Amino acid sequence: MHLTALIGLVCVLLAACEPPPRPQLNGADGSSAQTATRAPQVVAQTRFHIARPLWEMRDSAARVERLREQAKGVVVPTYGQVTPQELNVVNDTSYEIRTLARVRFYPLSEGGWTDTTWTSEPGLYAELVRATHDDYGLPVVETRGRWLRVHYAFAEDGSPRSGWVHLVPGKSVYHDRDRQLLEFSTTLTDPANTDFYSAPNGQPMAVDLRPSYTLAVLRVEQDWIQVVLMRPDTSACTGNENYRVTRRDTAWVRRYGASGKRQLTSAIAGC
Repeated sequence: MHLTALIGLVCVLLAACEPPPRPQLNGADGSSAQTATRAPQVVAQTRFHIARPLWEMRDSAARVERLREQAKGVVVPTYGQVTPQELNVVNDTSYEIRTLARVRFYPLSEGGWTDTTWTSEPGLYAELVRATHDDYGLPVVETRGRWLRVHYAFAEDGSPRSGWVHLVPGKSVYHDRDRQLLEFSTTLTDPANTDFYSAPNGQPMAVDLRPSYTLAVLRVEQDWIQVVLMRPDTSACTGNENYRVTRRDTAWVRRYGASGKRQLTSAIAGC
């Protein structure tokens, strides 16, 4: 009986002297956690792949362009010391968040920077969208508070790959395309093939844009945009400031034409 009790006491002492569990290794999102209830498990790092440029895509390029045209805006990173900061794309806004893509910027020896999109899924294509004169980012297709759903890449068949970017003050900025229509000089993408209407879904209007025109956006209502067309063009960018406006027409145009492209283009890169 004494021998049995002694063996039991030794087992208890040995169990009490086991080392505590080590913290888990960092996961793909860079976080770390420590558990006291179960032994640590090694989590494999997610392998990321460099997305190929969109110009290498052939058969599905038109589909991709239509999807990019339908973006509500563009989210861009703010600048760090040399290059823009990294943009991270995650799968969800609150539950089991994991990183789907990273857009990183690298300085060039001759000045400026270049960008690379890294994705967790191989074989994708990606290209940033111009937001302003100097800023490029990811097209935004949905806004939910400070979370922005973006198309960060496309598959070979043109199907989009979507995720979420968290809009953080000081690290990223959202540029709304409708607001840009009001802030920048705006023109018709294809004047010869633009239809004008008296009201949204109203009667067609005949508008003669000759000899030249200046356009100003008055308001935006869902898929319709109200504009005023002034002739001739008196703007500093494309016209002659010495001209005098002799005719004005107020009309509505559809946001998208028959091809799915936007019918109004803002001069976000300047004149």
